[in-house]
Amino acid sequence: MAADSNSLAMSPPASSNRTIVLLSLAAFASASSMRVMDALLVRLAGDYGIGLAAASNTVTVFAVVYGLMQLVMGPLGDRHGKLRVIAAACGASAVATLACALAPSYASLLVARAAAGASCACIIPLAMAWVGDVTPYETRQGVLARFLLGQITGLSVGAALGGFAAASGWWQWPFVALAAWFLVVGAVLG
Repeated sequence: MAADSNSLAMSPPASSNRTIVLLSLAAFASASSMRVMDALLVRLAGDYGIGLAAASNTVTVFAVVYGLMQLVMGPLGDRHGKLRVIAAACGASAVATLACALAPSYASLLVARAAAGASCACIIPLAMAWVGDVTPYETRQGVLARFLLGQITGLSVGAALGGFAAASGWWQWPFVALAAWFLVVGAVLG
C-alpha cells in the first residue's frame, strides 16, 4: 500500500497531464512549421520566379531566427510565466504562419518565415523548462518523453505535409492548417 501512495505522490496532477498534452501539441506545430518548407522549395521557386537557392532562404531564415530568439525567450518565460509566454507564442505563430500562406511576394514570405521562427522559438524550450519546474526528478524523463513525442512527430509530419502540398499544387494549405492548430492550442493553453 505504501508503494502505491508513493507512486501516486510522484505522478503529476491531472491538470499537469492536460498541460503536457497541450504542450506536446504546441511542439508538434512548432516542429511541423520548421520542416514544412523543405519539400516546397521547388514549388516556391516556380511560383515566385526565384532560384532554388533563394527559395531555400525560407528555411534558413526560420532556423536562424528560431535559434537566436531562444536566447531571449528563456528570460521572458521566467519573467512572465512559461505557460503564458507559450500561449502567446502560439497566437503569434498562428498569425505568422497564416502570413506565410498569404505572402504575395518572396520578400513578404521571408519576413513571415522570420516571424514564424521568432514566435516558434520559445515553445519547445520553455515547455521543457516548465516540465522541469513541475515534475519530480524521479518521473521527469517519462513526462519529457511524452512531451517530446509531439516534437518528433511534428518534424516528420511537417516534411510530409510539405510534400503533399507541393504535389497538390496549392502549397499554402499546410500553413493555413498549422495556423489554425496554433490558434486552437494557444487559446486552450492560455
